[in-house]
Amino acid sequence: MNARWLALLGAGGAVLVLLAIGNAAGYRYGVADQAFYIPSILHAVTPSLFPRDALLLDAQSRLMVADDIAAWVIVSTGVALPSLMLVGYVGSLAMLFTAAWLVMRRLARSPWTAAAGCLALTLRHRITKTGANTLEGYFHPRVAAFACGVSACAALASGRVAAAWGLVTLSLVLHPTTGLWWVVWLGAATWVVRPRWRLALAGAGAAGTAIATAALIAGPLAGRMVAMDAAWLQPFATKDYVFPTDWSVGSWLVNLLLPAVVVAVWQRRRRLGMAAAWETGAVAGVLLLLAAFLLSLPLIAADVALAVQLQTSRVFWIVDLFAVLGAVWLLAEGVPRSRPLAVALILLLASSSRAVYSVRVEHPERRVIEANLVDGPWRDVGAWLAAHTPSSTYVLADPGHDWKFGHSVRLTARRDVLVEGVKDAAVSLYDRQVAVRVQERLDAIGDFGVLDAPGALALARRFDLDVLVIDRDLPLPELYRNARFRVYRLR
Repeated sequence: MNARWLALLGAGGAVLVLLAIGNAAGYRYGVADQAFYIPSILHAVTPSLFPRDALLLDAQSRLMVADDIAAWVIVSTGVALPSLMLVGYVGSLAMLFTAAWLVMRRLARSPWTAAAGCLALTLRHRITKTGANTLEGYFHPRVAAFACGVSACAALASGRVAAAWGLVTLSLVLHPTTGLWWVVWLGAATWVVRPRWRLALAGAGAAGTAIATAALIAGPLAGRMVAMDAAWLQPFATKDYVFPTDWSVGSWLVNLLLPAVVVAVWQRRRRLGMAAAWETGAVAGVLLLLAAFLLSLPLIAADVALAVQLQTSRVFWIVDLFAVLGAVWLLAEGVPRSRPLAVALILLLASSSRAVYSVRVEHPERRVIEANLVDGPWRDVGAWLAAHTPSSTYVLADPGHDWKFGHSVRLTARRDVLVEGVKDAAVSLYDRQVAVRVQERLDAIGDFGVLDAPGALALARRFDLDVLVIDRDLPLPELYRNARFRVYRLR
């Protein structure tokens, strides 16, 4: 490949990354799920941080090593955490689109069809009732793990099965559950594509089952085959993506349409004499994922902890990928009088228009790239707490402060906070003790909008709190104020 083609592909990749950022309404640091992941990294770098919230952070982080890897990189290189997150984000997108391009080049005759497949992936959308988006506007380990899985598919398509297994192993390291679904997919695909590997696959499957059993009996997964009781379920009972047994008929139809599309496209390619062996393996992987999801439903209905925690509905993220790429091929090359260039241009227009609308109309207040915490009164008050209070300070703030004001107190101030309603409730999924703690605190605070000085002092006595951050005046000793927020001493 000459320099001209490399430059062209590089420019195309940059366009895809920018479109993906635009469709996510811009890149932002320290938002959404990073309210958990970044404090976990900070805690790994500086163990003295979050002495009270370590229990909550450990509920999920003990099952992952991504935060430890990030902490090691920060300590070893001195790179700033916001810079590391941005590099990880762009790198994940670049890996995703490169892999998608390679997969589509195996499927398509025309490079325009491959470009159309990549453009379709820039159209960020939520996988129905899974709590996962195809892309995020911030770095998330599961997106990096997913990109590794798509790269494994590209390796499989080119006959590099060993490399594919290396990539799904990396996916497991980055995000265990996302990686697990890619392992299931690749296991089925390898069974079809490499018959001589079947004995080894069976042996690896038996070994994996033995390791998983040991982990469930006396390892890090111990105690997860019990039924969740009402106290455990309460904090996240409204999160419908955790309980597919409660889906509506419409949600079932949407998700079951995805594997139907995958199979239909494969059948079309078979009739045309175009389907390669790896495609049959890919379809087998999709069907095995669907079977695993269906088999998990009785356990989810029984509220078995491990089954609920695995969030098996997210297998549809992988199924969605194959459905989207397959549908693009069908429109561009699989029907009479198809026009690959026209399909690519339509998708380019759709993605560009949506990106501009998301950035300029839906969220004009945001920068396209917000590489650090958003400036403003909320960040200012957090910076004051970080600079003027001990690391052991315990903060009382609105339980909805993360989504109301942009960032978690654990990020802006690097201090323990009594409760953060949305993220803490999600983490409750992994630990009953955390679930009881979170619900107790949400109930104790009640309506933060009517919290008065006696109520704040009562909470301080009950939970040993040090300061209150609030956006209204109260008759309490004031430590700091800015244009919007006040910090009051509670003891």
